[in-house]
Amino acid sequence: MNFVKQVWHFVLMELRLELRLKYAIAALSMYVLSTVYLVYFSLEYQGVLEDMEATIWSIFFWLIVLFTTVNVTFQSFSKITQGRMLFYYTLVSPQVFILSKLIVNALISLVLSIFTGMIFIFVLGNPINQSFIFLLSLCLGTVGYSLLFTYISGIAAKSGGNSALAVVLGFPLSIPLLSIIVKLFGESFNAQVGLNFDNNLLIALGFNLIPLLLALILFPYIWRD
Repeated sequence: MNFVKQVWHFVLMELRLELRLKYAIAALSMYVLSTVYLVYFSLEYQGVLEDMEATIWSIFFWLIVLFTTVNVTFQSFSKITQGRMLFYYTLVSPQVFILSKLIVNALISLVLSIFTGMIFIFVLGNPINQSFIFLLSLCLGTVGYSLLFTYISGIAAKSGGNSALAVVLGFPLSIPLLSIIVKLFGESFNAQVGLNFDNNLLIALGFNLIPLLLALILFPYIWRD
């Protein structure tokens, strides 16, 4: 079986396992709903909900997306027992394992991010003028977060399952991506798209490629330990 087929079958297997654990997806959905409600309640209490700027809308949105993606990636590796990891070790190559994890976590995170965006628009209003840029930045930001934290969570899992290591490594590395995505996302609030959109788009694509390449190149060395 070639590499692509192995990845495809492993992705399908992981998705079936995730769908069987419906409580995990339900818990993440409730996390999104409760967090959005807290944001709504806080803004309503302060009396700034009606006059809320699009920048504030964007900041709250991406903070929720960030922490939701972190929860998805952490849960993905915390559910793997030592016996299952040994089974994976004998079944597939490290590249197939980590690439499959990257794809599955990115898909789940993306679905939850779209769900978060829908809830945000319904509860906090819709300041978006450029729907395409909104969806594009949503995909790039979510996938970028997911790739970064999946790779770091894989390192933490192979080093004894220390989640504190993933937090210490992940959040500082996510700050540059967050700053670029917020700038790119801000273009969706403008009536016209300027040159800055192209520059931010290229930088965001670069931030998505870097953790993907690092995972494929460096994870096999960790896999051997």
